[in-house]
Amino acid sequence: MEARESILREKLVRLAHPMGEADAAKLASASRGLTGADLKAVIEDGKLLYAHDKARGRLPRPAEEYFLEAIDTIRTNRRNYAKRKPTKFTETVRMGFGAE
Repeated sequence: MEARESILREKLVRLAHPMGEADAAKLASASRGLTGADLKAVIEDGKLLYAHDKARGRLPRPAEEYFLEAIDTIRTNRRNYAKRKPTKFTETVRMGFGAE
């Protein structure tokens, strides 16, 4: 958890108030199993959720809620992606150059 917390803290410190005030330890605990790329997406998605609320004139929620919602969305997307069956190609396609 220390590595996740460190990554999140590093990303949060660069954000303006109120988003930069989120509790990195709480987010690290909730993000167990996510990769570094997932954590970056959590920060970006959380910022977008906040911007959406602000653009709609909604009262802002606590910063952690935006990031926790992003974590839930990323987990859902990962599960949905894992359930998909791989696409089967029905024909062979030649690519590139060949000497004939």
